[in-house]
Amino acid sequence: MELVSWDYHGTIADDNDLKETVELLTDPDSVRLFQIDITDPSFASVVLLSSIPSADQDDFSEAVEKLVELGQHKIRLNWKTISSGSEFTTVALVDEDNMVWDSVIGGVIVEEEEISPAAGGNSGSVIIKWLWEQR
Repeated sequence: MELVSWDYHGTIADDNDLKETVELLTDPDSVRLFQIDITDPSFASVVLLSSIPSADQDDFSEAVEKLVELGQHKIRLNWKTISSGSEFTTVALVDEDNMVWDSVIGGVIVEEEEISPAAGGNSGSVIIKWLWEQR
């Protein structure tokens, strides 16, 4: 996949905008998710949220809703799938310092959790590996 372009679409200014943004980010018929088989990254695809089981859609919606806050910036990302040439758009949420959410970017990481027991408790680290190619 290739990020073709992006456009700034303002901030989440009020409760109505917040509600509309949550609906946009959780619409099963327009939200696209990046899926990858971590054992064979050549099998990556982009699917509509509506193609996953409804219980998983509900979990997805609840998780995304918790991330959306007043004052965040909305960025429209325009993508192109290299293999098919098809294009689609996602909406990313950005705060003043970091990207908070995007359905594609959120799906292109592999997270490994290593738990190393310490005296009397648990401690550990999380290693995030990005599956991006730099050009």
